[in-house]
Amino acid sequence: MSDELPACTRFRIPALYTGMNTNTQPRQPSGTPVGGQFAGKQNPECRIDLLASTPTDTVVADHDEAIAFLMRDGNLGVPGGRYGRNTKECAEVAWRVEQAVSAETGEPITRESLDSTMGMVVNGNDDVQYVLDTYATDDADQDDVPPVPEAVFDGYQTAALWSGTDEDGDPLDRNFTVADIDEESAAEVSDEVADFWRKAQSRGLTGGWTPEQFGHDFHLTRNGHGSGFWDRGHPHGDELTEMAHTYGEKDLVLGDDEKLHFE
Repeated sequence: MSDELPACTRFRIPALYTGMNTNTQPRQPSGTPVGGQFAGKQNPECRIDLLASTPTDTVVADHDEAIAFLMRDGNLGVPGGRYGRNTKECAEVAWRVEQAVSAETGEPITRESLDSTMGMVVNGNDDVQYVLDTYATDDADQDDVPPVPEAVFDGYQTAALWSGTDEDGDPLDRNFTVADIDEESAAEVSDEVADFWRKAQSRGLTGGWTPEQFGHDFHLTRNGHGSGFWDRGHPHGDELTEMAHTYGEKDLVLGDDEKLHFE
């Protein structure tokens, strides 16, 4: 990459900051924005002050193992979370941060590093966004990319039906359903929806929406329907709006084959 990690990143997580509390207080549940192992302070001298991992760290093999480890205490709520509303959403962001750091340093992802990164995520630390914006890539190994929730596609198509109109000005969902959308056209748009979701997720921007609402707002925003990401009062609404606009407009229209097509 053109950007080089700061000199301090030649070391590996577990603690993202030299000032982080690394004492032996009892472990708090992952995803709980409290003190203990998640307590720390930012080091003004370096954005991501990564410490060397210890030989006792357990290396994590893949995405599924990482998420299962971070959710070992259950899917806890993260009220007011910047990067997600619960442990599951925050765990996905922590995994992306770990992937980015591992790719830059060449060091493995470990359980201890995951725990520390998760602490930064649930506490909404700015440096999580910095790492995602600066070092995370959108073309990660597909084996490590979790599937896009079906609800994202459902929300997108539902919004397309109720926001679209036929030649008489009637809402499309009055006379048509998802089954009336041309399969090839739906597949092409689904690829765009999946691409947008993964890019947003890799940057920690999917928290704060249900998957269905996310898909719904993507359709409204990209097509300029007067509502969408930007008017939800969400801290990442403007960023998602800019991203959505790069995909251009595609609304449903009724074709000669009596099928609905995205054009």
